Amino acid sequence: MWTLKDIVLVNLAAGFIKDSATRRTIFCCGEKIWKRVLREIISDLNIPITLREDIIALIKPIKSEVFNWMEDHLGIFPMVQEMPLNAQELLLDFSFNPDGTVDRVQTADLFIHSEEFDVQTRFVVACQYWSKSEVHAFFKNIHESAREQILHKYSTANENLNKYEKNVAEWLFCYRNGHIDESRGWCSTYCYWTNASLQSRLLDLLSPEKRLYLLEDVFKKSRSIHVQRFCLSRMSADHREDLLKRYPLKYLRPCLFWPCQRYFLDSINKVWDRLPNESFTCFLHIIICQKILVRLEDFDYVNLLREFWYRSPEHF
Repeated sequence: MWTLKDIVLVNLAAGFIKDSATRRTIFCCGEKIWKRVLREIISDLNIPITLREDIIALIKPIKSEVFNWMEDHLGIFPMVQEMPLNAQELLLDFSFNPDGTVDRVQTADLFIHSEEFDVQTRFVVACQYWSKSEVHAFFKNIHESAREQILHKYSTANENLNKYEKNVAEWLFCYRNGHIDESRGWCSTYCYWTNASLQSRLLDLLSPEKRLYLLEDVFKKSRSIHVQRFCLSRMSADHREDLLKRYPLKYLRPCLFWPCQRYFLDSINKVWDRLPNESFTCFLHIIICQKILVRLEDFDYVNLLREFWYRSPEHF
């Protein structure tokens, strides 16, 4: 369980990434530089000395969450070809959940309503995250000339559209044919499921059966840890338990990454008898090489390794 201390520390660390000045330092400078700058800032705040390094340690995983967000939206932003990736994050206003993951729905809302970005890009994002009626309300408020440009650019006859733009084309098809009524089944006829649209309001418009089918299918096919983590988070405890037994490696790998590390030992205790030797070796590699040797401090990985080793059956 998350303690109040955990939530406060995450909120403080996320606040540095939300702030434009410190965000620029974190994303554009080397680790030694941004750590020094943050230590100077934190020293001026009324924060106990024992907690200051805990805040610094959380910057990396929260920063990784921002990169995951950007990766899942490549192909939407026109500045991708014109600006370095780390400069893009400086333009965006991110909202975070209490565990330090990006609140994707709120972040998308902030972006769509921001006039700092061009209206076409905002409309493309809206088509990934919003319901038909919400997109329709946004579309009606766009200047007529911009609407005409969108209608022309994102025609379903355009064969060069990427997966995000196809969602725009499908919405425009519904719009032209008067199918904006939500009761007609937005997702069944409209949505190309991407890592962006999967984590949007559109998922909640599916029936429970279709939603579970989609989540399990994406969980099994995706190689992205943060996507697997999201799929599991939207399932019932019973269904997660079933997937743990059927796919122990795929289920447990996300538990070695922020913010799920605290669930790893309890989860693996349930499937020692189902765990192949190769998976055991994989977990050792992740903990030792990707966590301890690179000195990640967002979790006590040394103790995790010790407990993992002591609890493992003798045949490993």
